This record gives sequence, C-alpha cells and structure tokens, in this order.
Amino acid sequence: MFQEGLGKVLEESGWLQGAIISHSDAKEILQSSICIDVDLESIDSRKFVLLVATQSCNLVNDVVQTVQLCIAELIESPNPTFEYNKNPRKLDTFYTILGEDEDSEDISKQYIRIDILEKVFAPKAILTSIDFERSIKFSELEKRSFVDWLGAHYTKPALPTDFNDALSAIPPKKRRKVEKELSKDFLGFYVKIFPNRELQEGEQYEIQLLGLMMDESDETSAEQAMLKYKELIENSGIKVTATAVRRKSQVSIAMFDDFSRIYLDELSYREGDNYPPDLKF
Repeated sequence: MFQEGLGKVLEESGWLQGAIISHSDAKEILQSSICIDVDLESIDSRKFVLLVATQSCNLVNDVVQTVQLCIAELIESPNPTFEYNKNPRKLDTFYTILGEDEDSEDISKQYIRIDILEKVFAPKAILTSIDFERSIKFSELEKRSFVDWLGAHYTKPALPTDFNDALSAIPPKKRRKVEKELSKDFLGFYVKIFPNRELQEGEQYEIQLLGLMMDESDETSAEQAMLKYKELIENSGIKVTATAVRRKSQVSIAMFDDFSRIYLDELSYREGDNYPPDLKF
C-alpha cells in the first residue's frame, strides 16, 4: 500500500544504502518479507545481519515502497577467493564497529559473507519501526565494492564461456602473481575478442588488450606488466594480436568500442582511490 511521506521519514532518520540491521531485528523482518533462495527453516542457526542494498535515492522516494536487503553472514575471517569482487556469487567484506566514543581508537572489524542469490524484499515501512546499527561503519570503499559487485550481477558483460574457461585454466597462483603486478600501474583492463562467441572446431580466439593506466604511473613499468600479462594469456591458448597501454587522460569513449572489461576488481578496490570505468554502448 502506498504510504505518502515515508521517504522523508527515512531520510530524516538517516537511512542510506549500506546501512546494517541487527540480527534481532533481521529475524523479524524476514518473517514479513519476500525471500528468494533463503532457507527460512535453517536461518536460525546462522549468525547474520541485513545489509540495505537499495540505492539511497530510492530509499527516500515515496514511489518505491519496497527495500532490497542482503543477508550478510558473520564470519571469522575472509576467504581470499571471495574478496575484492573476485567471485560473482559470493563477496567477503567487512564493516567496522566503533567504540562508544566515535573519535576513539576503540574499533574492530567484523567480516561478513554475502551470497548474491539470497535476496530479501521487505516493505519499506518496516524500517520506520526499527533503527539501523549506528555504531557500525561500512566504509565508502567497502560500500563501493559491494555496490559494484551487486550491480555486476546484472550488468557484467557476458564473455564467451570458452574464453572464460581458457582463462580459468591458468594456474591461480601464477595468474594472481601477474595480476598483482598490474595493480601498481593499471586502473582497468579491456579486451576485444574475435570471434566473440563460442569456438567451433579448429578455431582459436584472437584478442586485443587495452590497459587503462593511472595518470601517475610509470609507462615503462606498465608496459612491462602488460607484456607479462600478454604472455600469461597466450600460454592459455589465446592469441593476442595487439596490446595498448593508455593513460586515463589519453582515452576517449570511442576507443572503448567493441571492448569488454576484464574484471580484476581485487586490484582496483585494494588501491582505494581509483575505479575502472565500466562503459556501456
């Protein structure tokens, strides 16, 4: 049922995307929500909080009467394969618990794991009867990582399965070592694939690589890192026909025509102040 003025009430109360709802309030919310891929029978055995996924602008918009929440399971330590947006289904991240005095150094981290398949849609009005955890801080970097990971589930370009399989066959330690070197200089990586489909018998992928370098990076270092990445890709059976290294200030939107982003988010989010553009045409 439409409730006029609901958005203003939530705005004045400080509700924003990334707000954390305590475990005690979360259990009550789940009972009056539409839950998708959530096992309500086993939920009591899990330690979790709810994380507001709805954009802040929609939280304060009266036309939108539903809020999307994510189940964030409390974990003792992160799994490296789920950190920094590496895994499309699971995300391991953390929030900070502040002490009684926000200016004190009495803070601690709580790691959480979110499963993209577990979705909760609750009546937005239910937020007016509870409060979010005001002693918890979900940093802008962690929130940005979470929002991009959530959005990529719907917008991430679909690369051919055969292409993804070839990259996945690269030994993880070797791939991680090369990709870690890229983090020193590069903001994002993009690929143009031919043929941009599944392979037929006797075919081989040919690609062009475009590395978007941070303006402050050393060009020689970036080109050396690109060469190692090219060799890594070619060892997987993919032919690299061309590579290009460009600074952010040197590229135009037209340069990205027919290129798709290769997701190496673990590198970008670890840097903390630069984010690779994900352009749609």
